[in-house]
Amino acid sequence: MSQFKCGWVAACLAFAMVGCAATDDGSMPGEQADQGDELGGETPAADELPPRDELGASVIDGVQQAISASAFGAFVPVPTGLTDEAPAVISRGASIEAYVRGLGGQLHYNYWSTWTGWLGWSALGGVLTSKPAATAIRSLGMAVVVRGEDSGFWIRVSLPPAGAGSGHPVTGPWLRIPGGTFKFAPAIAFHDDELLVFGVRTDDKMYVSRNTLTRAPAGGYTFDNGAWSAWQSLGGVFLSEPAVAVSSGGSRIYVAGRGGDRRFYVATSYNGTTYTGWTAAPSGVYSSGPALAPRSGEMNLFGRGLDGAFWVATATSGGFSAPSRIASGLFDRSPAAAAVDGDVYVFGTGLDERIYYARGR
Repeated sequence: MSQFKCGWVAACLAFAMVGCAATDDGSMPGEQADQGDELGGETPAADELPPRDELGASVIDGVQQAISASAFGAFVPVPTGLTDEAPAVISRGASIEAYVRGLGGQLHYNYWSTWTGWLGWSALGGVLTSKPAATAIRSLGMAVVVRGEDSGFWIRVSLPPAGAGSGHPVTGPWLRIPGGTFKFAPAIAFHDDELLVFGVRTDDKMYVSRNTLTRAPAGGYTFDNGAWSAWQSLGGVFLSEPAVAVSSGGSRIYVAGRGGDRRFYVATSYNGTTYTGWTAAPSGVYSSGPALAPRSGEMNLFGRGLDGAFWVATATSGGFSAPSRIASGLFDRSPAAAAVDGDVYVFGTGLDERIYYARGR
């Protein structure tokens, strides 16, 4: 167990990063307790991200849309923690739950709300070879899926009693989703009582597997890791991890990936089984995988351009608009995004390996 300092509001509080020892029913292959992890170390003083880089800014021509790039404020840092990947974020009303892979390979958790600010990172163990993906399961629980050392997907599912609320990290054991090895990080969504996990296999095609949760007599759900469907090919040729999100009304699933030509391609489904063909998002080539975030009546698509900045495009009643550049910040990897209390938040890892986020209204 190690101590680290966490800045919160104007105070400086001490927290413990707990290294999770392997257990018979909760560990991943190769997992060891008390792994060194820079999320548990003291971080440098908060500095502004490097100024915007005009080089390559003409790669993607921007236009105004439902949520324009100009609607985003400046990027600000999460108070502590170093990582080389953006977090997986879950939004519940006016709160955010973030999961991230630390530099030592463990899974870490943090919580933010408009009342508390960021509470600080806690270690949840595991040996991750990709950034995590996470989804809320209604108001009852959550699921987190990662790529393990065996290149398979591993999941933890937490299904607390109804009304337990947010602010508690996932607690279930690590379980391997049956079948297949994958090249990149997974994506996960919850839709109509089903968990849907997406990944790109070694043949570069996109695949999906589904697991229908059972409603418990006393309320909530039960989860059976043996209930996953066979992996279904969605075709395509993809160069990075997918993204998935469910529309704000809860009916439509959007899944996106970066194709062999470095453009973003999107497919949709209403039932999790039958998908449209892949449609290219208008204009733009990207140096990262995508991120998706719904907001009332729209779906927002984020990516890292060739200039290192984040770009956003929006779909309303039709297809996606042309993307526009979010002015501030240069980033190292793919973005993450979530809708929070009517706004859209985008997250990324800066060149200093700190996590930054900005709000779009």
